[in-house]
This record gives sequence, C-alpha cells and structure tokens, in this order.
Amino acid sequence: MGFLINSTVHAWIRSNPDRLACQAEISASDHSCLNHDSYVDCLDLYEFSDWELRQARDEVSEQARQNIRAAVTKSKTIETKFKKLILDD
Repeated sequence: MGFLINSTVHAWIRSNPDRLACQAEISASDHSCLNHDSYVDCLDLYEFSDWELRQARDEVSEQARQNIRAAVTKSKTIETKFKKLILDD
C-alpha cells in the first residue's frame, strides 16, 4: 500500500483546509524520478500490485518524510492502524 504523487493539488482539495493539510510537498531536486516539485496525497492509501513496486525507486528524502508524517498525522481518512504503521517507520 502507498500514496499517490500528484504534480498539482486539485481545486477540490485546495477548497478544504483539512484535505489540503494532507498534501505533503516533495521536491524534484531531491528525487530524480520527479520532473517537478509535487505533492504526496496522504488522504488515502492505495493498494499496488507487486509488479508496480518492482522498479527501482529513489529513497524518499528526510524532508519529504517529515512532510509525509505531518500530513498523515492530520489525515482523518486513513485508518488508525495504518497511521500507526506509517508513523512508527
């Protein structure tokens, strides 16, 4: 399971402070897989297939980890058991 990364924050999310607080910034300068600064959407977790996770990925920078933790903490939509797993990392 994981989060989606979006290049922009949708207007529906921007219109609500609670949803907006669940968007974690991730910089392209720290992650070669990104073409531009983006946002990790921490409103929901998504299930991924094994084949989707086999490609080599950049390690998430410490700053992005901090941003993700802060967004997950504010999320009202992620189940508590998953929040604990993410935040205990």
